[in-house]
Amino acid sequence: MWAHFHHAGMAPESESEPGSDPEKISENMAAELWMTVEEKAGISKDEAVEEKEESSPGEYVKSFVRVTLMFVVLGIAAFILYRGVIQFIDEHNRVQDTVSEGTESEGIYKAGENGTSDGKAPDSENKTENMDGKEDQAVSFRLEGDRLLVDSEEGGMETGELFLGRQRLIFEDGELTGIERNRQTEASQNIFYDGETKYTVRDGDIYRKIPGQKEECVIRNGHVEWADFRFQSLYYVCSYQIPNSEQIKRTAYMADRDGENQSELFTDSAVLDNDGLQFTEDWVYYRKGNSVFRTGMREARKERMVETQGEYFAFGDTLFYMDENGLNCVSEGETDYAEGEILLPALEDGQIVFVYEDGEPAQPDENGELHIGDMVYTMDGNAVTAVRPAQQIYGDELYYLYGSGMDRKIYKKAIDSDSTALVAQNGIYTDSFCIIGSWLYYSACMENIDGVQYSQTYRANLDTMAQEKVGRLFQGVITAMYPDREENRIFGEYISETVDGKIHGNICAIMEDGQMGIIEDSIPRNSGNDRLSFVAAQGDDIYCFYHECTYDSTSGVIRDISTEASLVKW
Repeated sequence: MWAHFHHAGMAPESESEPGSDPEKISENMAAELWMTVEEKAGISKDEAVEEKEESSPGEYVKSFVRVTLMFVVLGIAAFILYRGVIQFIDEHNRVQDTVSEGTESEGIYKAGENGTSDGKAPDSENKTENMDGKEDQAVSFRLEGDRLLVDSEEGGMETGELFLGRQRLIFEDGELTGIERNRQTEASQNIFYDGETKYTVRDGDIYRKIPGQKEECVIRNGHVEWADFRFQSLYYVCSYQIPNSEQIKRTAYMADRDGENQSELFTDSAVLDNDGLQFTEDWVYYRKGNSVFRTGMREARKERMVETQGEYFAFGDTLFYMDENGLNCVSEGETDYAEGEILLPALEDGQIVFVYEDGEPAQPDENGELHIGDMVYTMDGNAVTAVRPAQQIYGDELYYLYGSGMDRKIYKKAIDSDSTALVAQNGIYTDSFCIIGSWLYYSACMENIDGVQYSQTYRANLDTMAQEKVGRLFQGVITAMYPDREENRIFGEYISETVDGKIHGNICAIMEDGQMGIIEDSIPRNSGNDRLSFVAAQGDDIYCFYHECTYDSTSGVIRDISTEASLVKW
């Protein structure tokens, strides 16, 4: 309404003369108002005069309205521009807050990781921005005795720290002195870091957020359940449901930090389901309970490294760990150990199963197998259907039986090469063997008289290869050996007779003092061929399969025709 505007040269409504009509404005007053606007707008008098000569007073009113609307529009545009600038500033501040979120500046030096898992010099520098604003630095790790050192381009690193994946590594004079959990990752198991670059596992994919840049998806898989950053690379584990099965397959992969060059590393659902996974060139390290274990990625070798509740950092074959005495390291682990929770054999509904102490049944892996100590069990659901010894490894060598008939002998093969060698052994040929500690036990055929075999058990020290007899010469054959490390004994599958096309088999035990004995059982036997195959032992309870079978005395082939789970009380 016009009455609400107070222009220069015009009285406000409260000051109007008595009897005047505030809703009306004279032509002269409109002209005066227009001249005032011209003056404020910088319009020349000549232009005003010319305009005045060409325009009527009514046209002045219309022009005044147009000018007023123009100022209103300009005001609205200025307001919108102002709001846009304010929003831009707020968004910039929000991004800066996000970049610095959770990154407290606690040390002199913070950077991303560099080096390789095998301790060799990196192929390319790994540069990350320091949080204190200093110039970027490249670092690489190296072992010197039992010390882990870090070098930078400038020729060394003083007291400082590195944020790597989920850990904070503390260095003094370039030497690792402490390992702590990266507090930036405590809020979520799905967050880890490469220096200041933040990675997040979300909806089965891996996202990367570089400071000052938009978040991007670097691994689009849909199955990622765990990931970490180590030695310039992403390591991640994917889980897959096996079709028509309740079993889960877990596979580990590695990729460049940007998700390129993805490659498969290792498949083992049981190992990859553990906490504290760390990968080096040859090993997967993991925690179970208070113990740290490692398993080979290219050969079936497992070791218990150390018992600790503290943080640990794996570099090649060496494990650095924290305990009550500070930082320690170990490069060789135990192979003679009981890993994690105890699995107990049981006879349920005519089947042999393995259960945990709380009664929950053990689940096989994606291959339908259950690995327990030196044994590999083939499973049908939760039930054992077959058993075989695990790979026999001592040091860096794999021991195995090879050949048939008279040529059947024990050989050894270097794990990291294809070179093989025959192990020195007695007898005509070897029927079975197993390794306990540094001793290799084997049963050898010494002679065969009229279809009756006579055998002798030996043991050889794998460090010196000195050999000695275990027990006396016996009639029959031990077709398989299984170590029982807890009781320092060996169980064997013993066949006592192979005469007139008939065989009968029992379970035998070889004790620590070298004595061998046949374990008597009360299993009902038929008059034909039968045998017992060993499955597991718990104290004096021996779980086994009773087989009715056929035997070909010419070829020596035994074929099972029926199998029944049995329990033998020793």
